[in-house]
Amino acid sequence: MTQVELNSRGEPLLHPHIDEVFGIIAAHGCRVALQTNATLLRPSTVRRMAGLLGTVSLSVDAVGDRFGMLRRGGNWVDVDAGTRALMAERDPDRLKVTLYPTVTRRSLDQVEPLLDWALSVGVDAVMLHHYDPLPAILNPEEEAPGTEEAAALRARALDWTARHPDGPTVMLQGEMLFANPSRHYYPPPPAGRPDSPSPSHPLPRARRGAHPQRLCCAPFQYVEVGIEGELSVCSRTQKTILGRATSAEEFAAAWTGPAYRAIRASLLRGDGADAHRPAVLGECAGCVGTYVGEETRDGDLAATARALGFVGERSAGGALMLTHPKMPLPLHLPAGGAPLVARQMLIDAVDRFGLAPEETARA
Repeated sequence: MTQVELNSRGEPLLHPHIDEVFGIIAAHGCRVALQTNATLLRPSTVRRMAGLLGTVSLSVDAVGDRFGMLRRGGNWVDVDAGTRALMAERDPDRLKVTLYPTVTRRSLDQVEPLLDWALSVGVDAVMLHHYDPLPAILNPEEEAPGTEEAAALRARALDWTARHPDGPTVMLQGEMLFANPSRHYYPPPPAGRPDSPSPSHPLPRARRGAHPQRLCCAPFQYVEVGIEGELSVCSRTQKTILGRATSAEEFAAAWTGPAYRAIRASLLRGDGADAHRPAVLGECAGCVGTYVGEETRDGDLAATARALGFVGERSAGGALMLTHPKMPLPLHLPAGGAPLVARQMLIDAVDRFGLAPEETARA
């Protein structure tokens, strides 16, 4: 293990033993990737964090009074003071601090104030990204910027970087708008340990750091562990539980099991007619389609089923009735409107009956 990520399952600094968690990570020589809303940067926590190796990402979407308006209960004075204390105590060669603002229509006017604040406190990078409403956390108060608003936002961010050549590295939706070589925002790997072969998100084949055979490296090198030990591929697939990490044996069974093998097989690159692989998880298909542009046939449940070794027919109403030599009863997948539910049923069947996919992951 080279890195421990504390994010996507709520505010990690709310954990009653977070200082102890930091100590364990440091004792094992792992790099940390921590995402926090910066409202709980208390002195004892800051001291423990400052000695870590890794990256702290601050989810701060506005400054001053607007911060409290956009994040209910948030106190800007605490955020500003805690951030400045962390920047003063950290070793910049070991711990990188980035700003990760979510830009909504309500916060479009906060981009320049956020960049000004980032410059004043000395963060290494600002990663601007548009609000992405996921069904599980949909906020009716927020909307993503429209096309014209997004274009204007990019122009304004570029203008700001041109006027501040001493400022932090600035990215927008994954695009590098300005790279400050004196503020490299990614720390070196832990001493004596190999670094991850590729980021744990989809990358086009030609992109630097992309794996030559894998669309996404997440299910090969990363695992998402929930509060009760539930395992999922990544933060976008938390509803699909692939096992538990409540014991080493349970974790090993899930990590080497058929469901993980099927997901890995669906995220291998192909050539020619094989370029479009069936997606085992709808979330994977959407993510790959967005970031890589390589379709994985999100809507083709029949192709997904065939890749897992099922045979069957679609009824007149559109439902699929699938059979498998290892299953005592047919599996009925609903027609339309519930692709993620249908895929979850496939994964559950693979787990329950120990089914092996026809495709196997290549190293």
